[in-house]
Amino acid sequence: MKHLVWMAGLCLATLVTPARADQLIQIPTAEVGRWSAEAMFRADGVDERYYSLRAPVGVSSEIFIRYYAGLDKSYDTEFGGQIQILPQGVFGGLGFGSPAVAVGVWDVLNEGPYGRRFFLMLSKSFTVLDNVPSFVRGTDVHFGFGTQRFGTVLFGVKKKLPGRFYLVSEFDSHRWNNGIWWEPVGFVRLRGEFQNGDPFLGGNLTARF
Repeated sequence: MKHLVWMAGLCLATLVTPARADQLIQIPTAEVGRWSAEAMFRADGVDERYYSLRAPVGVSSEIFIRYYAGLDKSYDTEFGGQIQILPQGVFGGLGFGSPAVAVGVWDVLNEGPYGRRFFLMLSKSFTVLDNVPSFVRGTDVHFGFGTQRFGTVLFGVKKKLPGRFYLVSEFDSHRWNNGIWWEPVGFVRLRGEFQNGDPFLGGNLTARF
C-alpha cells in the first residue's frame, strides 16, 4: 500500500498530462517522456519488484533512476539517462517522417543487476499523417543497439487497440518480453507483462510539474 501512496503522491503534486512511452518493458526508446513513476511486482509469489522514476531535463533529454528489490536476492539502485539527437519527423520521405533518434546509458555507476548499458535507439510512431496502410497506424516501432545486456539488436513494438489497450512486445537482446497495457485515463497506465518468462503486474503514473 505504501508504494501505491508514493506513486499517487507524485501524481497529485503535479499537473496531469497524457502518458508517453519512453521505454517499453525492459528496453529504452528514442522518445523523451514526461515525469513518470513506475512500480512493477512479480506476480508468481516470488518477492521481486522494482521502482523507477524518470524526469525530463529540458525538451530533449531525461534522467532515470531505478531501484531493484529482491532481484537475485539483491537490492540495487541504478542511475542513467538519455539525449534525443533528433525528434521524430525531421526528415520526410518514403511517405512518412523520419524516426526519432536517441543515445543514452543506464546504470552509469555499473552497480545494478544488469550492469552499465549504453544504447542507440530509433523510434517511429505511425499515425494518420503517414502514408501507410490503416492497420499500421497506431503502431510504434523501436529498433537499436547497445552494450552489455543490450549487446545485440534491440527491437520492440507497441500496438494501440480499442478501449485504450495496447499490446507490447520486445526483444531485449536475450529474450522476448510481452505485455498488455491499459490506460483508463491519460496519466495512468496499468500493466501485465511477462519479463524473461516471469509474470509482472504494476503500472505508471505520468505528470508534468
